[in-house]
Amino acid sequence: MQKMKPATLILALVLLAVASSAMAFTAPTAATDLGYDFYDFANRMTSGAPGFAIGIGGIVMAGFFLFQQKVMPACGTVFGVICILKATSIVGSLGSLI
Repeated sequence: MQKMKPATLILALVLLAVASSAMAFTAPTAATDLGYDFYDFANRMTSGAPGFAIGIGGIVMAGFFLFQQKVMPACGTVFGVICILKATSIVGSLGSLI
């Protein structure tokens, strides 16, 4: 096992010392907030009828992949559909470093 160089150790300690805390993103609450139109559009698309259609289409597509014994594309399709349907929850739970 290699020994850690002193410069690398000092750099790691300095980076840990100056690291800032993560703060969660909050959803826009009023039409005056910057980017509210984009957020509202994405929210309506994923939680309304288009989101439902995307979900059903993705599950059917994953079923076709499984019938063809293509397991990895089927798993990727299901993962992508879940990410699309839960986009508002994912965006709300992501943190950003300030």
